[in-house]
Amino acid sequence: MAMLSRKQERAADLFSWTLIGRSGPFITAMRKLTDLNLIVFDKKAEWRYMHPPTADRIAAAERFAKAHDEIIAALEPRVETGSMSN
Repeated sequence: MAMLSRKQERAADLFSWTLIGRSGPFITAMRKLTDLNLIVFDKKAEWRYMHPPTADRIAAAERFAKAHDEIIAALEPRVETGSMSN
């Protein structure tokens, strides 16, 4: 069941990138969610979940961007977590 769900999720990712013509916003969102620890990035633990591994989804989005001559910033701004002090 999980394998079918991951296949459908990959197809949905590709459809969304094709629909809007770019994958940059997806890549940015996945990186930000990972930085906030809202997505597990450890590939060893993700086999239990229904989505494909986050690293694989980002890599696929980057391949899509490259194939469609989309420019993706090499270093996206990272969200800092923890307390802020002045």
